[in-house]
Amino acid sequence: MSTIDDFNYKTVGCSFESTDGEVEVDLNLSFAEQFDDGTVHCVEPSDHLHPVIPVDGLGESAWWQAKDFENSTDAEGQLTICVDEALIAIEIEGPTTMQGPMQQQAIEIARLVVT
Repeated sequence: MSTIDDFNYKTVGCSFESTDGEVEVDLNLSFAEQFDDGTVHCVEPSDHLHPVIPVDGLGESAWWQAKDFENSTDAEGQLTICVDEALIAIEIEGPTTMQGPMQQQAIEIARLVVT
């Protein structure tokens, strides 16, 4: 169970990884019926630590948030997309050397899901 602006919701999703096992992707969908009030709620994500970047051309609104940690060999990023019927989250984790392409990879996955 997750919460956005005091609304509880559930997600359905799947996980997969690259053939070399270096990159892991989680795809989570939340449809209206998975929100307590039956309405999709879309709010800009924020953990108050990492910047949130708007992404144009995906759904009604979309945001990218990269998370890197000092002295870590791993990097993470999350693309959140809002469409009329669902809230979509794509999380990517991999080595810091992949951090640059992670956003574009998440966008390409989102285009497959949204269209």
